[in-house]
Amino acid sequence: MTRQMGLLREYKLFILVFAVSALVFMPFLGEHWIHDSYLIARYGYFYMIPRLINQGRVVSSLFLRGLDAVSMPYVAAMSLSVALSLFILSLAAYFVYLTAKERGVSGKMVSAIALIGSAGMFFNLFVAETFLFFENAVMSLGALCAVLAARAILRGKYAPAFVLAVLSVFCYQAAIAYFLPLVLLFPAEPRKKIMAFAVYAFALVSNYVFTRMVSTDVRVSGSINLCENIRNCYFKVRSFFGSTLGMTPRFLFFLFIFSFAVIILVGAVKSKRIWPVVRAVLACGALVVCAMLPHVMMS
Repeated sequence: MTRQMGLLREYKLFILVFAVSALVFMPFLGEHWIHDSYLIARYGYFYMIPRLINQGRVVSSLFLRGLDAVSMPYVAAMSLSVALSLFILSLAAYFVYLTAKERGVSGKMVSAIALIGSAGMFFNLFVAETFLFFENAVMSLGALCAVLAARAILRGKYAPAFVLAVLSVFCYQAAIAYFLPLVLLFPAEPRKKIMAFAVYAFALVSNYVFTRMVSTDVRVSGSINLCENIRNCYFKVRSFFGSTLGMTPRFLFFLFIFSFAVIILVGAVKSKRIWPVVRAVLACGALVVCAMLPHVMMS
């Protein structure tokens, strides 16, 4: 009975995250337009499908094919996709929080911080940009698959992890960036960490091979200049941490992160719990690297 009440309480937290996210991002549920929207409105869903396949986003192409099959009006499709995204990302946040609880997070204050952090991973200004695209529901599905793949690794279920990771990159390549940081963030045996790198590499390579075989898009079918791409990624990361791409005063974001890190480090030293901090730093570093890797492999 106690376990059932605990599960009910966790489900209520999922509903809370979904309700708050729907309230905050409600404007996206209405009509909104970007370049792709105008193309679909003018030429239909099928106009975008070959482009998505060329870019290795096969699940997105199937999603648009489904919208075309039911002849859904494009304005209604905008709202449907965002509503699905909010639900799917709420699930992703819920599963991250559930993983934290399973891995030893306890106490009301710490649990509240874990819940806010889990939700913040998926509901922020940077992720909100994806709500502008027609296929944003599939992008969100990619994030959920990455989270579930990480949970599968932590549980020692490697076959489902491979499948979910591959599905994640075929939804949206950048979504797999959630996978490695989550595995590194939570305590697990070394063999599971090693397997996570293998799963991550296999997913990226499988999508890369597919796009090289079928694509006529210059972004993925042309030659790759690794040195130039790495150089561009370096400047992007520097710009992000230096001025958040021009959205904040110079180095304000970096100073905020540095101050926050010092507070956490002092607390860790006092409590003699250094290893969780090390895992968090590794996870943050892995997140930056994972986010940049797809750009490194572009033409």
